[in-house]
Amino acid sequence: NTAVALNYGVFRRKDINATAQNIMFYDMGAGSTTCTIVTYNTIKTKDSGTQPQLQIRGVGFDRTLGGLEMELRLRDHLAKLFNEQKSKKDVRGNLRAMAKLLKEANRVKTILSANVDHVAQIEGLMDDIDFKAKVTRQELEEMCEDLFERVAAPVQEALRSAEMNMDEIDQVILVGGATRVPRVQDALLKMVGKEELGKNINADEAAAMGAVYQAAALSKAFKVKPFIVRDAAVFPIQVEFTREVEDDDKTKSLKYNKRILFQRMAPYPQRKVITFNRYTDDFEFNVNYGDLSFLGPKDLR
Repeated sequence: NTAVALNYGVFRRKDINATAQNIMFYDMGAGSTTCTIVTYNTIKTKDSGTQPQLQIRGVGFDRTLGGLEMELRLRDHLAKLFNEQKSKKDVRGNLRAMAKLLKEANRVKTILSANVDHVAQIEGLMDDIDFKAKVTRQELEEMCEDLFERVAAPVQEALRSAEMNMDEIDQVILVGGATRVPRVQDALLKMVGKEELGKNINADEAAAMGAVYQAAALSKAFKVKPFIVRDAAVFPIQVEFTREVEDDDKTKSLKYNKRILFQRMAPYPQRKVITFNRYTDDFEFNVNYGDLSFLGPKDLR
C-alpha cells in the first residue's frame, strides 16, 4: 500500500503540513487484504527545503481474504442451481462450463454491490442448455458470512504494529475492488467507528499510479516534485554468523552470533553498519528473518 499512499499524498500536497495526519488505507483485492497506517507531514531537507513525507507506521494483512473467494462461492452456488434445474450431468465436472460460471459470478457479484438482486444467465452453458437464475444480495452475503467476520482482523493487526488506537486515525480510505461490497464496508465501518469511509481515490488504479510516480522520481530521465517515502520493514531482519573463540582451557570452538539489522516496522531506506573486526580470514554470514512469533500458524506456511 506504499504506492497507494504515495498516490494519495501527491494529489493532496497542499493539505500536508508540519502537523502529522494519520491515514489508514484498507485494501481488499481479489486474493488478499492489507491494512496500512500512514503518517503524512512536512520535514526540512538539506537539498530541497521543506518537503512532504509519508511514513508507514503499521501493517496488517490477511493473505486469503479477497473478492475471488466470494466469486468462487457464488460460482458453486450457480452450479448447484443449474444442476437442480435442467442438467442430467453434474456441471462441476465440466471445466469449460465452470469457467463460464466463474466469469458470470464475477459479473453478478459486481452488480449485487449496487442492487439487491440480479439474474445470472449464460447461453449454452453445457450441452447447448441455457442457464438462467435469480440471485439476491442476501444469498451472497449468507454464503460469505465467515469472510465478512475476518474484515476487522487486518485493522487490529495494523493498529498493534503501529502501537496506535483508532482515535489517532484521521481517516480510513478504501482501496481495491472488493471493498465495493456493501457488507465489507459495513463490517469495516463498525470496526473503525468512523462516520464514513473515504472513497476519494481510484480504488483500481491508485497503486499503479503511485508506483509510476516513484519510478519517475528514481529515474534520471524524468523530473517530478519531491515526495519523501519512508517505508517500513514488515518483518525483522537479522544477520547470523559464527566466529572462532578460545575457551579457558585454550581449546578453540565456534561461537554462534546474531545481530538484528532491522527491527519490525523499522523505517527504510536507511543505512546500517555492522563491523566484523575480529576476522582475519574469509568468513560467511547469513541474512534472514528474525523473530516471527507475532505471525499466526497460517502466515508461517
